[in-house]
Amino acid sequence: MVRPTVVAPGDQVEAQAIRLNDDGEGVVSIHGFTVFVPGLLPGEHGLLRLNTVAKTFGTASLLKRFTTCDLRKEAPCPVFQRCGGCQLQHIPYETQLKHKQETVENAFRRVGHFTDTTVLPTIGMETPWRYRNNIQVPVKFFGSAGEAGLSGNSVRERAVSSSHGNFCCGEGAVYRGHTFELGFYAPDSHTLVPTDVCLLIPADMEETVRQSAAILAERLGTKARHIHHLILRRSFSDEELLVAIATERPLGHTGMIAAKAMTDLPKVAGVVETIQGRDATSVWGPGVTLLAGQDRLKQRLGNLEFLISAQSFFQVNPVQTEVLYSKVAELLQVGSEDSLLDLYCGAGTIGLSLAHRVRRVTGIESNPAAVADAKENAMHNHIRNVEFIFGRAEEELERMAREGTRYEAAVLDPPRKGCHPRLLQAVLKIRPQQIVYVSCNPATLARDVRVMVDSGYQMGAVQPVDMFPQTAHVECCLLLTKRAVGASG
Repeated sequence: MVRPTVVAPGDQVEAQAIRLNDDGEGVVSIHGFTVFVPGLLPGEHGLLRLNTVAKTFGTASLLKRFTTCDLRKEAPCPVFQRCGGCQLQHIPYETQLKHKQETVENAFRRVGHFTDTTVLPTIGMETPWRYRNNIQVPVKFFGSAGEAGLSGNSVRERAVSSSHGNFCCGEGAVYRGHTFELGFYAPDSHTLVPTDVCLLIPADMEETVRQSAAILAERLGTKARHIHHLILRRSFSDEELLVAIATERPLGHTGMIAAKAMTDLPKVAGVVETIQGRDATSVWGPGVTLLAGQDRLKQRLGNLEFLISAQSFFQVNPVQTEVLYSKVAELLQVGSEDSLLDLYCGAGTIGLSLAHRVRRVTGIESNPAAVADAKENAMHNHIRNVEFIFGRAEEELERMAREGTRYEAAVLDPPRKGCHPRLLQAVLKIRPQQIVYVSCNPATLARDVRVMVDSGYQMGAVQPVDMFPQTAHVECCLLLTKRAVGASG
């Protein structure tokens, strides 16, 4: 398609959205050229400003909406669409679930080139709010209000009652003469959108972020400027919290004193510190140091209890995780003489949850901390028929294939980029009778399933599970079974 010269960054045009894309953005056509517009729903007409123009599509900002479709509802979050966390709050939840089902259908049609995929209705939540068990909150500390050049008249203050007195948070917050900002980054940027509210986390996590920032501002003074993130994890089983402080420099003795004060907050079980530069791609440094309290939480999933450290990989929605894992267990028809392969196993939660049904489980994971967590959780739950291997899944599986190792069943749970091509080829050499593929990216799921179907596996129905309400993301699982020799389709 030749892009018309009249479409250029900075152009302002009026257009109507015809549908939503997979990311929940409105899709408009300008002279036959596709443009994605966050915040514009199908049927709505608005004034747009072009931001980027690539070869096949562009992006635009919505300057003014002229019409409102019946689908739209008021988003409850005060910074919805300025913060990069949610994309679908302005859509009724039942419509969100339908949209995610259609996203999966589109991926299998466009990416996998399937024409007859059965995609089941998305399994949603009874209460699709405050479900997250962890969050990373960017924070800026400015020292004293005078040093920051702020006065009471120039600062938006919102008082919050706490056991440490009233303090203010959000934009230009002031606590006992010290200023700080809490918030979240705008989409595709490091521009802080000031807020102390996130409706995806429980209220006690919100309150703990506010109070922790206030304690750090008071106890550390200008030294708090080295802190760039507060990271919280929550056990939904025990309702306890673990707080991690991401800082450019060690906080030293005063940091330990502040951490001890933080453990006096309701539900805070421990505080840890990680040293990482402000501009690094990850908020986590190479290690974690315990400052006060305990460095583990306990979370129950089904009949198991998992120990969760500050950096542990663990599904963010424990309620829907149980739903997802029950679906995985339902799909796998395994018995006490079968061996199960758990690829990209993370902290081993899927393999451990299935271990009681099989003779042995072998998990492979490239993150050493996750492997350590998996082994620890196996011991904690007295599960002895499991083995967790540190290494790249494709390399370890190729080794197993060369050695002639066989497994009757496998679970694939790769990151968003999907399975490494070498891993798929190694799986095809081992050829387990059953494979359950768990994915957080319908596009790479469809791509990988196409490889497996073309190589002798039969695909079952795809089951979307809404692990991330109010966002455009969706989790899926499906069963692949080895076709009999001579069978087709």
